[in-house]
Amino acid sequence: MKLINTIIIYLISGQLFGTAQIPDFLIYKGDTLSIYSNPLEGYFERKGARTIGEIDFEKGNYCTALWRGYVGTWEIENDSLFLVSIKTDYCGDNPIELDLRKEFSRKKIFADWVSFEALNPFGKQIKYIHQGYESIYEYERGFEFTNGKLITINNYDNSKSRESVYAKEPEILHKFLFDNINWKLVESQNLSDKKRVIARFRIGEDEKPTAIEIVRGVNQQIDKEAERIIKLIPDWDVYYRRGKIVETQWTLPIFFDKEFYEKKIKKENGG
Repeated sequence: MKLINTIIIYLISGQLFGTAQIPDFLIYKGDTLSIYSNPLEGYFERKGARTIGEIDFEKGNYCTALWRGYVGTWEIENDSLFLVSIKTDYCGDNPIELDLRKEFSRKKIFADWVSFEALNPFGKQIKYIHQGYESIYEYERGFEFTNGKLITINNYDNSKSRESVYAKEPEILHKFLFDNINWKLVESQNLSDKKRVIARFRIGEDEKPTAIEIVRGVNQQIDKEAERIIKLIPDWDVYYRRGKIVETQWTLPIFFDKEFYEKKIKKENGG
């Protein structure tokens, strides 16, 4: 039996990639920071083609960790954002730096097309998510630009994120369900083979289950008992991004079978 937790994905950079991605980089006050944003995509959109000089990024130059095909390096100077480098073949041993003059007639380009917040995650990685830039870190720094000009820097605290013991340690979840299911009710239903309820629900800002949906039920009484048990579980995963709680979705199977839990608990206790 698995308690499945899915973070509802919010797009940061305008693109969604199916694998964790190598970030772009931002030089700020002498430090080189990773950013979970790709400002060059806005230039491609304005241009109407994903090309730099003779390089067409629609034709290869990528790997699964770099679907966009390049890594851009940016620099903030006098509160303005500049493109200073684009490298391809970044997943190999010898990345190739493009000559920006073939596209822009100069080596350093003011990024006047950029009007969004570029996120720099830092601190401890709280949760790894194998998709795009969705992994969650303790802190984030948001560089907010309008037409390439730095408007403000936002600091976000995600350190209150936590993982539930019920998600990390199945034996604790099994024991909780066994102790809290109303077995007298279960016995009164004379259940035969159909003893499993699968429920889906979300955890939002109040950190409690909402929108509980019985995906696969048994009968009205048992399904209501499943909802009651879900509301009793005292701790859920809570994740923050940009300093705010990220909505999470859960799928939980509950077995209304005493023998099932007794065997599980015995096995998990080394019996």
